[in-house]
Amino acid sequence: MRVGFGIGVVAGLVGSVGMAGTLAGQTPSADGVVVVLPAGQEAEDWRDGALGFVADSGLVIAAVVGGPTEYVVVAVPDTGDVRYEAVLLAHDVGSGLGLLSVPGVAFAGYRFALVGARVGQEVTSVARERGDSAGVAAARRVGLVSGTVQEVDTVAGGGRGLVRHTASRQGAHSVGGPLLNPCGEVVAVAVEPGADSLGAGAVAVPASGLAARFAMDGLSVLTADEACLSDQERRLAGQEAEIAAARARADSLEAAAQAEREAADAELVAVQAERERLEAEAQAERRRIAELERARDSLAQAGDSAASAAERARQATESQRRTLLQRIYIGAGVAGLAILLILWLGLRSSRRARRAAAEAGRESARAQEEARAARVDLAVHHERERAAGEVPDIVLEGEGDHPVTVRVPGRAIARADGAVLGRSPFGSQAVLDHPEVSRSHLRISARGGVVLVEDLGSTNGTTLDGVLVPPGVPTPLEDGVRLGAGGLSLKVTMQGAPRGERD
Repeated sequence: MRVGFGIGVVAGLVGSVGMAGTLAGQTPSADGVVVVLPAGQEAEDWRDGALGFVADSGLVIAAVVGGPTEYVVVAVPDTGDVRYEAVLLAHDVGSGLGLLSVPGVAFAGYRFALVGARVGQEVTSVARERGDSAGVAAARRVGLVSGTVQEVDTVAGGGRGLVRHTASRQGAHSVGGPLLNPCGEVVAVAVEPGADSLGAGAVAVPASGLAARFAMDGLSVLTADEACLSDQERRLAGQEAEIAAARARADSLEAAAQAEREAADAELVAVQAERERLEAEAQAERRRIAELERARDSLAQAGDSAASAAERARQATESQRRTLLQRIYIGAGVAGLAILLILWLGLRSSRRARRAAAEAGRESARAQEEARAARVDLAVHHERERAAGEVPDIVLEGEGDHPVTVRVPGRAIARADGAVLGRSPFGSQAVLDHPEVSRSHLRISARGGVVLVEDLGSTNGTTLDGVLVPPGVPTPLEDGVRLGAGGLSLKVTMQGAPRGERD
């Protein structure tokens, strides 16, 4: 991974050398360490040479005096007396560290760590054993010193920060060398030796602060591909991943439970709607029974009225007849003198009797007509009941993505306004629960023994075996056809009415 700090003359501050070691889990090593002398010093006197390390192919970070611009470099891993010419590219005055261009030096170097040093972390420094010898062989006597980080101050040194550690010992020179984490990655660069005989309190500059300084010269930095973690940190990361997975599973289960609750609520709403529909049908049936009872009482009252009128007419006729006889008997006693008067009175009485009888007959005829009309109404009602019993029940069955089964009773179809089917549970005798079905979608009715289907101006139309039914036009419905209502395709099955209804 490359963290860019601008476009400069150098491709990178820290090279690709440490990547293979990081990926393979390398431990700290002295590979890539060099010794640096200002050009012009005694070529054989390497006693006071400064430490440095390879940061990229042809690039070295080292402790430099800051004045000279040309240096001589001896590579520690070399076995011979091979020396390289070096040129100072950038210099950090606060830490005394510089970036050198060393053509020809292309062996393994180091990579900066993703995460800087932290208190308590194990670190290793590369230290040069100093002695009286001034030759190249003496300059290459280096080793590794282990310790721990004691302090990390991110604002010291003018904002570059410092790392105080114990990875140094008396008599060993590490200034200019890398401070490495357990993965062999650079977390800091040593700038001061230890403060006491044990080397405690040695100081290094954090790699991130040094990289920021060199970025001012248009340089860039290569970092490790992965963060260096201890076994305990990897275990903690694994545990955190397991916790996150467990939380994700818990969230998934909670979402599933929520979906189940919503489905149960929807089913409860559907059951409530079906209960209300059944209660409405029961109420309608109770009203029909009450109408039948009122018709029966009306018929009985009409019969009683006819009987009373007939009895009154008979009594009136009988009364007139007795009166006539009485008058005849009286007239017969007045034999001769009152014959004409008797005849006249008898004739007059006869006319009155006939008028009374005619009136009584008319009242009797009116009563009989009322009784006949009541019997006709009752017969019509029974005929309607019989016709309702002859209309078959219709079962509508949907398959595939929308399985649904709806039964439309024959008595509902036989009504004058038929049975309405739709998505709304209010005003429909059968509910078709589908978003593409209109609230009042279609009507099924019976006329002359033929079952008819009529589209009620629905949004998505009604079809029979795929053929569109014109809105408002009753069309014969036959057993076995496919009735299409919006997005539903329903098979039509006609079943005979129950025996109790047919009887």
